[in-house]
Amino acid sequence: MTVETSTSWNSYVNAYNVSDGAFAFGFAYTLSDNRATATSTSITLAPNIAIWTAEANNTAWFDNSSGAQVPVKTIEVNSYIENNALTSDALTFSGTVTSNDLNSNHTLIAFIKVLDGGYQQLTLKTVALGTGDFSVSATAAETAAGAIIQYGFAMNCLPADPSDTTLGSLVVEASVTASTKDIALNAVKMFPNPTKNSLQFSKNSNDQLDIQILMCLESLFCVWIMFEMK
Repeated sequence: MTVETSTSWNSYVNAYNVSDGAFAFGFAYTLSDNRATATSTSITLAPNIAIWTAEANNTAWFDNSSGAQVPVKTIEVNSYIENNALTSDALTFSGTVTSNDLNSNHTLIAFIKVLDGGYQQLTLKTVALGTGDFSVSATAAETAAGAIIQYGFAMNCLPADPSDTTLGSLVVEASVTASTKDIALNAVKMFPNPTKNSLQFSKNSNDQLDIQILMCLESLFCVWIMFEMK
């Protein structure tokens, strides 16, 4: 499994109290408002700035008593694909972080989640993202009991101030796999040239070679002579 997919991405936000770290509430969210931009070959993830603007006067999100807008919730922003056909399979989610200038206030993981029919978490496998290749796996035994399989990314941070120019972003692309096949060029020689009575070919490999020769006679009647060279 990689980010290279035509499957639709989903987004979900979990909110936690800054004061004690306890879970407060969660809700589905739009991918674009969470600043996750997916293509067929990559996904770009940036901090959520929509909550800062939309919930500025909401005391469940911010304390404005000091005259400054201070977040009272941290958020876990999930951008993920859900594919329940993957239950009972051994899974590996991999990719390559090709760009990462997120500031130090944001952490990002890749995950595989196995959930039951009520969305209670059964298995969570994660790996922290920095730069370069990453891979996270779950065994067939770990996915067998689940009814729901999710894989994607989770960003942990405070709601971001849109005026902050240091937020940055992270880009993940599908890993490039090198071919295991050797590549060789076959040189073919023809001699003598020009020729009258005979024509010879040589090549520098043992591969079979198909040769086609077009001969045009004086009557302008052209014929193909086809044979195999081994």
